[in-house]
Amino acid sequence: HKRAPEALFLAGLALERAGSHKQAERTFSSYLKRHAAKQGRVRECTLHLGQAMLKLGRRKSAQSLFERCGEYRPRSAPKGFELASAAHCRFMLGEMVFDDYKKIKLRPPKRRLVKLLKQKATVLKKAESLFTGVVAAGHMEWASAALFRIGDMYAQFATAILQAPLPKGLSQRELEVYRQELQSLAFPIEDKALTALVELLGKK
Repeated sequence: HKRAPEALFLAGLALERAGSHKQAERTFSSYLKRHAAKQGRVRECTLHLGQAMLKLGRRKSAQSLFERCGEYRPRSAPKGFELASAAHCRFMLGEMVFDDYKKIKLRPPKRRLVKLLKQKATVLKKAESLFTGVVAAGHMEWASAALFRIGDMYAQFATAILQAPLPKGLSQRELEVYRQELQSLAFPIEDKALTALVELLGKK
């Protein structure tokens, strides 16, 4: 039947909304193999398949799908829903790294705190690079979402530094010095967050 491919894709979307991720994964896999290329929905279907994989805890498979979906040559950029799907896939890659970033919790003593700060900053830079790739895709909605996320990430990083647990056993004077050191680390990061948000407002 001519409408069977469309019905299959819509069934996948319905299963996705219902939280039936295993069935959605099977449906989108079937559609991708049999109909997606003919209907011009390869990236859109790959996006939904990747999201289903992610919900099922299959991170590597989801990451691979998002990478495939978001990759294209500048001269052969997709259009319409396919461009939106490519940008969305790039955004999902950034979100996956951002999730890793959020799992790193700052803890004293100072030596451990410095080590964790470096880890957090490294992951943050990786996430920023991925979100910058979303902006480069040229889709206004997802570019705005990516710029907001970059600003939000740096704002959260600054807050995490300022709210980092204080080491025990320090005198009042030592605590004041420690807080000043944290503030000196946080202020440049807050400026970075502001820069990203100003750029976002410029795109509105």
